[in-house]
Amino acid sequence: MGERKVAGRFTALSVGAIASMVVLALAVLFANSYSTGQVTENARSLHSANSLLGSSAVLRAANNQAALFARDAALGTASTEARDVAIEEATRALDTFNDVYDRTDPHLVEQSPALDDVVAAMSSSSSQAMELASDGEYQAAFDALETDFEPAFQTARTELRNLQTEAMSAINETETLAGWVAAGTRFIAILLLPAVAIIIYRRIVRAQVRERRLEFEAKLEYERKLSASKDELLAGVSHQLRTPVTGIYGMADLLADGGGVDPETLQEFIGLIRREAGDLDRMVADLLATSRLDADAVEFKNEPFIVANAVEKAVAPTRKSGARVSASLDDSVRAIGDMDRVVHVLRNLLSNAHKHGGPEVSVGANATTSGMVEIVVEDNGAEPVDETLLFRDFAHGGSGALTAGSVGLGLSVARRLAQGMGGDVSYSREANRTRFTLTLPALEQVEQPERVEVEVAS
Repeated sequence: MGERKVAGRFTALSVGAIASMVVLALAVLFANSYSTGQVTENARSLHSANSLLGSSAVLRAANNQAALFARDAALGTASTEARDVAIEEATRALDTFNDVYDRTDPHLVEQSPALDDVVAAMSSSSSQAMELASDGEYQAAFDALETDFEPAFQTARTELRNLQTEAMSAINETETLAGWVAAGTRFIAILLLPAVAIIIYRRIVRAQVRERRLEFEAKLEYERKLSASKDELLAGVSHQLRTPVTGIYGMADLLADGGGVDPETLQEFIGLIRREAGDLDRMVADLLATSRLDADAVEFKNEPFIVANAVEKAVAPTRKSGARVSASLDDSVRAIGDMDRVVHVLRNLLSNAHKHGGPEVSVGANATTSGMVEIVVEDNGAEPVDETLLFRDFAHGGSGALTAGSVGLGLSVARRLAQGMGGDVSYSREANRTRFTLTLPALEQVEQPERVEVEVAS
């Protein structure tokens, strides 16, 4: 009888211990799931607020940029094509903004009932402003942005920042609650589980919370950097496009003032206007090419052409601006490609050589035994600061601001256009000279005569 009582008590204690462990395990599972769910929900709201805030800032910058280009186009200082590109960029920014809002966490919208009206006001005023800009009514577009879009933007920014603060506070509160629950769980576990199991569990929970927090912080930092990069890019491109326009205006005003300009000075002014207009045309062409390449909308009409003709066509604007280029060419060298695109590539390589290289610039071409044609543009300038940045979008030599007359797209566009024609653009440094080599498929293998140096100068 006594043994049965002992066995019964032992069984009861065992069942109680097992039940307690199960309850403890369930409690731990519930607490972990609850805290993780709360952190995830609040982090999702925080991410939505960050994304919406960033896309609204990009939309604001794109709207202002489009209105500025509309004004410049109306005043004749910018082309209608450049204006249309800016308006298209603003329209894409609006589509992105609306898409981000459509995917916004419903919990975030519930916390701010006024957000719907503010977003609708921003969207409608932005669309109205772009329509006015397309019609050439730039002042009306500026007014729409100032009176309708800007107040809605400021309200949205204030509201979203408040929601960011609330989401972060909620995350902190959830973590605090999770801490208290974990403390109680540990107190109970000390009575039932080995200390090692407690330590392992504690570390797992903390690692999970820390990992999620780091992940959301990384996403937040990425959104901030993306918004800052977009604003910086728009400001830089706008400034660089205005630089040649300012030069053209200045020379035109001096010529318009009339009397007293001798023929030599007149030719100098004309050369400056040509050079500034060439820089402006090249920058706009690079921006359009980048946009079309990104959209996979560039069509290549690859056909046989004489390399010397393409080089002459690319060198002509440089010659008119007074720069000197020596050429080593032969009419028998023929390649396959889109000649207009080839001229674009060569103009970019020549411009890069004149802006960043030395005074001695030369162009040569020859067919290789591997069935390719090499067109080499080289100069005696200094070695690039960082070779890894040469072919990146919006990259340039040095660490300062963009070089005047450049948006940092020349070499990137040149390589991408060359690759679209089945070739490439590569960099090398030989005998203290910088070489950029454009390779294209050769039309045929021919014997190359002795190279003759010809000076091309104004």
